Amino acid sequence: MALFYSTGPVDNSSTLLDNESSTVTVWILNNNNLTSETGQIKIFELGTGGKVQINARAFAVLPNSSDFKVFSVSNTVGYEVQIRVDDGTDTLVAVWGKNILSNIIPQHRFDHQEMAPISALS
Repeated sequence: MALFYSTGPVDNSSTLLDNESSTVTVWILNNNNLTSETGQIKIFELGTGGKVQINARAFAVLPNSSDFKVFSVSNTVGYEVQIRVDDGTDTLVAVWGKNILSNIIPQHRFDHQEMAPISALS
C-alpha cells in the first residue's frame, strides 16, 4: 500500500544565510530484504501567492539499501516536500534542509516520525 508524507510548510525566509536552506536532501531507506521500493518526491515553493511545484523526481531504491536526492530550494520564502513510497511497510524517509555551506539547518530537519501523513501527493 502506498504511503504519502509531507514536511508541512517550511519557513525559509531567514535574514541569516546560515538559517536559510539552499538545498533539501530527501533520503529513502528500504529495509525490505526482497523488494525494491519506488519513491516519488515533489518539492513545492510556498508564498503568499500559493503553492507552485518547482521539482519532482521518482527513483527506485534496491532491497536493503538507501538512496537520496538533492533539490534546490534557494530563493524560496517557504517550501514543502512531499514523498510517496509504494510499500511503506519497511521504508523510512527523512528530509534535511542545508544552507549554502551544506550544513544541516536543525529547524529544517525532519526524520521519519516528524513527517506528516497525507492522503495523496498534490
